[in-house]
Amino acid sequence: MSLTAEDIQTKQFHVRFRGFDIEEVDTFLERIAENFVLLNAEKKELKEKVEKLEMEINEFYSQEKTFQHAIISAQRISDEMQEKSRQEANARRVRVQEEIDRLRQQSTEEIDRLRKQSTDEKESLAREIAVLQENKSKVKEELRTYLQSYLTWLDRDVSLAENTPLSLLQSDIMDDGQPAVAEAAEVEVDGMYEKINFPDDPHPAEMEGMASALQENDSGEPDEEEDGERLTIPDLEGDMLFSLEDPLDEEEEKEPGPERVRDEDFFHDIKLK
Repeated sequence: MSLTAEDIQTKQFHVRFRGFDIEEVDTFLERIAENFVLLNAEKKELKEKVEKLEMEINEFYSQEKTFQHAIISAQRISDEMQEKSRQEANARRVRVQEEIDRLRQQSTEEIDRLRKQSTDEKESLAREIAVLQENKSKVKEELRTYLQSYLTWLDRDVSLAENTPLSLLQSDIMDDGQPAVAEAAEVEVDGMYEKINFPDDPHPAEMEGMASALQENDSGEPDEEEDGERLTIPDLEGDMLFSLEDPLDEEEEKEPGPERVRDEDFFHDIKLK
């Protein structure tokens, strides 16, 4: 049962013999009622403060829960992002490793292909060099044989020219005051031949020229050219011009002059004798 200040003030006591002083009791009750009122007011004020604090505490609890949820959400998001980043990093690392392996394999295959190609080209070049060396030797030998036969042919023509009656009669012709034709013939014969020196290793371009010349002259004998035309025979150090015209033949093809008439008359006299 609750007790209020009004109950204290209106409380009535029974009077008995040898009882308390009524005024003193009433005064004390008044003081108790006043203190009770103060205590009730203080209690009410404290209660309001407690309610206010409880509200604040509840608000703090709510904020704390919100913060906790936010922290948990942030932690969860952070974990998810870390996991996602980890997965992306792993996937990227795998892709990079696969690309590296692919490039390494491709580079290895390309290196092997280039090495095999270079080896094949080296072997092919070695075979071509061997063939060229063999062709070089053949061309040198054929050219040497060709030029040797050509020089032999020239020497033979010179010998025949020296053994002709015209050469035997040069002294008689000179005695008759006509030495010009014989001297000119000797000068032309001596000047039409030139010694050829062959180096050991001809240039490849010159070898091609010599091979072409040999193919054009398969018979081994020089072709007869028209009057005044010269044949170019490749030299190992440069091109030399050879004249295939015999000055004696040119003299014979000319119209018979006084010297030609004189020689024919002399031959006719010898036959008559």
